[in-house]
Amino acid sequence: MTDDSGRLNRSYVRNRLGSETVKNEALAKLDGLIGEWDLTMADAWFMESRDVKRNGEATIEWLGESFIRLRSTLGAASSP
Repeated sequence: MTDDSGRLNRSYVRNRLGSETVKNEALAKLDGLIGEWDLTMADAWFMESRDVKRNGEATIEWLGESFIRLRSTLGAASSP
């Protein structure tokens, strides 16, 4: 099932027999996180300096019906 914007509505899932089952509503709230994101890490205690920033990317996707997977990469450190 999709909503008005054409996005998949994760509240309903088809089981192996083709009938719809209702998914946990709390999981449907995670749909806004799914996609590709730009990251910036800064002011971390473990980095060389508080002025250093690292830019990167993250991808968040559904893993099955009940989990999400976060994959991220960070580039080289840069100073202002």
